[in-house]
Amino acid sequence: MDKYIWSIITKFQEIRTKRLSKIAGYFIAGGITANHLTVLSLVSGILAIHFFLGNWWLLALFSLLHLLLDALDGVLARLTKETTWGKYFDLTADSFPVILLLIKIGWFFQEIFSYLVAGLFTISLLFFFLSKLKTAFIPLRTPALIAALISTLPFFSSPPLPVITFCYLAGGVCSVYALARQLQWFITHKRS
Repeated sequence: MDKYIWSIITKFQEIRTKRLSKIAGYFIAGGITANHLTVLSLVSGILAIHFFLGNWWLLALFSLLHLLLDALDGVLARLTKETTWGKYFDLTADSFPVILLLIKIGWFFQEIFSYLVAGLFTISLLFFFLSKLKTAFIPLRTPALIAALISTLPFFSSPPLPVITFCYLAGGVCSVYALARQLQWFITHKRS
């Protein structure tokens, strides 16, 4: 399953590179690096989570900006020179808003399981880093932002808790799966 997920991600990377390479060329010519865009992506992701449950339009704006900047930073990195540090930084910038979103859900709705999912996701990310990006990992950023946008649409009088609960529990299942595959990978590679 993890190979399937990464094949989908790789296909989207190829499509983004093809479609955004002209725009990325302007950034390269202007001296803007992938890491500059990653910082802006991180800031916009944090702002998106700040506006979750507060202002849907700003949540939508900063979520889209976060996704666009993340797409562009990857294209820029592939067109110039990808670095190991840049890969780790990009993955951290993608994952940090997910962790903040889960914590905010836990805080706002007094849902302890949301904190548990945030912890599982963070541990999964750390093990992915420890394996030098070789183990299974399921990035949850895009589904998390989509769930945040759908669950707080302006026509809802209040966010539907069952939808939010389903979303963070699905994230928990993905994180547990990734942790199990990571454990399997570490055990296999320790014997070798």
